[in-house]
Amino acid sequence: MKRGDFLLSWPFLASLGVLLVNDFVLKRWYPGLLSGFASDAAGMVFFPLVLVAAAELLAWLIPSRPYARAWWFFAATAFVVAGFILVKTTGWGEATYEALVSPVDALLGTGLGLRGLGVVQDPADLLALLAAPLPIWVGWRWRGRLPRTPEGVPADGLEPGATR
Repeated sequence: MKRGDFLLSWPFLASLGVLLVNDFVLKRWYPGLLSGFASDAAGMVFFPLVLVAAAELLAWLIPSRPYARAWWFFAATAFVVAGFILVKTTGWGEATYEALVSPVDALLGTGLGLRGLGVVQDPADLLALLAAPLPIWVGWRWRGRLPRTPEGVPADGLEPGATR
């Protein structure tokens, strides 16, 4: 088990591929309902996994150096889902998103050709939430069970349910 190894999972790689193809090809040449939905659904998988990978990398700085647990994936997915729902259904969420993304758009958008990272407030986009279980599955699959030592003790030295 290595930190961030779940970034090589098929759900992450597929979501990354969809985001790249969608942002660099589909949105430019075939804008519309499909490209908007593809972006939202891929983001529902991509962003929770990136959040967990970043958290796992930062956890490396902690003396005990914990690996992500399966619940980290659930928490990251819940955070992304809550933000997505707020952005897609409330004026406040949309304004907050615009305020956070506009500096990124200004800095990176021109160089990468990604101008216009804005949001379209549309409750029908909530269908993308159907993709939300995928990062939770990745967490269960990659971090649900810790590897055990030859003595049968979990690799982190803790028995199930124990805390430090």
